[in-house]
Amino acid sequence: MEDLLDNIDTFENFEPLSEEENEFLLKEADKLRENLAVPCSECRYCLKDCPLEIPIPEYFRLYNHHKVQSKSNIYRLYYDKLGEEKVPASDCTQCETCIDYCTQKINIPEKLEEVNEHFQEGFSPYG
Repeated sequence: MEDLLDNIDTFENFEPLSEEENEFLLKEADKLRENLAVPCSECRYCLKDCPLEIPIPEYFRLYNHHKVQSKSNIYRLYYDKLGEEKVPASDCTQCETCIDYCTQKINIPEKLEEVNEHFQEGFSPYG
């Protein structure tokens, strides 16, 4: 009940953002989008009918993290490990079944190929 009262109090004296605050938030959102390689929301709907059960959101998450922290090889290691434990991204048959389920309208087979090419070098502890 305390949370409900707190939420009501928050919006009881609601004040919209100033133009300056709104502009600041829009600029910050643009910066975040620039660093995002794949705009995946990780809803997992794409997995519904994937014949190979490729862990698509997991590959996209690794790719996004590595694009932001490109100097770190740990994501290459995770990529290789994910392919060993589950199904390699390179196994995608381009059937495009996943596209129909994607809430973000991502061309998933195309992006999986991009992910695969990005991590093709594999893990190296020496950079």
